[in-house]
Amino acid sequence: VQSLVSLVNEAGEMVARLGEDAFTDFHAPGKWLDFESGRYLFVFDMEANQVVNAGFPEIEVNRMDWKDAWGKPVFRLCVDKLSPHKENRESWWVHYLWPKPGEAKPSWKSSNCWSLITPVC
Repeated sequence: VQSLVSLVNEAGEMVARLGEDAFTDFHAPGKWLDFESGRYLFVFDMEANQVVNAGFPEIEVNRMDWKDAWGKPVFRLCVDKLSPHKENRESWWVHYLWPKPGEAKPSWKSSNCWSLITPVC
């Protein structure tokens, strides 16, 4: 868990420093995209537009109404928890069912959503 949190924090620092220029690095295999472990970074804004999804780049679209295999509105929950008009948390963990890259069957995933100007998960 500590390595995941460190990775997310490092990604957030890159976005704070480089803005959208950081997104190119997030798509590259290696630190941010590791198909073997099923770990990949995704970034979305407060309207739930997924601007980076290294594991599934074909779904870099608005995800506000997306639900996991059990019907949990994952992105809406993150936006609501981080929104200054709602709970206004600094970070929040969400657990959900989603397939790993290259797999069809969903498995448990955990994401740390946190806010700079936009949340990074």
